[in-house]
Amino acid sequence: MESSIYLIILCAAIIAYFIKGYSGFGNALIFISLGSLFLSPIRIIYISSIIDIILSLFLLYLNKTAVSEILFKRIGLLIILFIVSLISNYLFQGYSQLLTYLIITASVLSGIYLLGKNNIEKLKERKPILGLTVIITGGIFGGITGVGGPFYVVGSLFLTKNSTNQKQLIVLTLLFEGIGRLTGLITSYGILKEEFIFSLGIIPLASIALIFGNALFNKTNELFYKILGLLLICLSVILFLQQIL
Repeated sequence: MESSIYLIILCAAIIAYFIKGYSGFGNALIFISLGSLFLSPIRIIYISSIIDIILSLFLLYLNKTAVSEILFKRIGLLIILFIVSLISNYLFQGYSQLLTYLIITASVLSGIYLLGKNNIEKLKERKPILGLTVIITGGIFGGITGVGGPFYVVGSLFLTKNSTNQKQLIVLTLLFEGIGRLTGLITSYGILKEEFIFSLGIIPLASIALIFGNALFNKTNELFYKILGLLLICLSVILFLQQIL
């Protein structure tokens, strides 16, 4: 792999994982969208999956006080998410990218609508099943495309009480989805040594960016967190539309 491509993707990873450190998600929106300009979709999703599994574990370690309770409470959902991601990745290797991007864009726009509703607190009390459904749907598309974050942001709104718990649930969903997706990729393509080495070369600097992003999260309020989540979801729409057009 050319050194110039490595440097470009490394820079994308630093930005992407600073955002993940802060918000818990958003890294795939940037990393996969930019990386796919230089590498095939399978290769960049493979690389992204390896990095995201390792750095999701690291981010959970940095915030371990809130993790155990959420993990115990949502372990059934997380196992289902792993299975859904694995099956969708394995079965839909030849999916239509255009159709998938259209469906995801429509789903993300629906997420923006939900985030903007004034009665979101009432919905959180009355319809937790909606959050579970949205998250499992994210597992399907995350398994195929590597991008499930927007679904998890919307779904987690119905299942958590504050931004700290929401962030941890998002990271856990991305971790289990990533493990399922990587398992599907390895089943289909085997262990790609170059991609593993490439991923390991990115992780050190991406980890530093993750730490800084997480530190920023601890210094900001819930309103800013929700605004950033909305902006990242809007960004995902733009990036998906660019892929279509």
